[in-house]
Amino acid sequence: MSSDLIQRNSAQAALKLSLRDTAIQDATAAMSANPSDPKNSLKLAECHHAARNYVAAETNLQKLVTLDPLNVKGKLLLEKCQQRIAETKGEYDWVRIRKGLKTRPNSYLDVADYTGPVEVKVGRFGKGLYTTKDVKAGDLLLVSKALQFVYLSDGDLDNAERLKGMKLDCILEVAERLHNEKGLQKGFFELWKGKESLEPKTIGDTYALNT
Repeated sequence: MSSDLIQRNSAQAALKLSLRDTAIQDATAAMSANPSDPKNSLKLAECHHAARNYVAAETNLQKLVTLDPLNVKGKLLLEKCQQRIAETKGEYDWVRIRKGLKTRPNSYLDVADYTGPVEVKVGRFGKGLYTTKDVKAGDLLLVSKALQFVYLSDGDLDNAERLKGMKLDCILEVAERLHNEKGLQKGFFELWKGKESLEPKTIGDTYALNT
């Protein structure tokens, strides 16, 4: 078995486990071992797309369609990446998004985050989200997907014990994701509004959390 195939399979396994940083490392190793194989370009692009590195994913997909112009899967993912890149500039197809929610009400939206004329700072009313310029009604300020969520259909929210368990599951899943994706930690911890002497610690072992 070739080394790039092993690394590519390892990247796929890491993706299934939501270990996106590890998946990118393995897919990059596969690409380095055999850059002429379109499968390696596609896998690396898939890993970058899952990690929301849309520009990097687009770059790999452009190489892919050059190597393999008939690669349908690559072309479809390239179109998705270009949509995500447009969304990072505030260009959303709201009609398509609403239609998708109606046909798949419990689906996870594949859209990119967007930061408009706002910033997090300590201002007149304390630390919070402030506009950086005058805005008018209807201006898009921010699009940010939750790290974790549950649907009402996932359980009986009127059951106190069930609700407590669901909250705990959410906390553990957020902690595990932050542990697995180091790039998310900085932005997450910047939300901290506690005392300066109580800065949150970098997440190490998620299984050692005191819940």
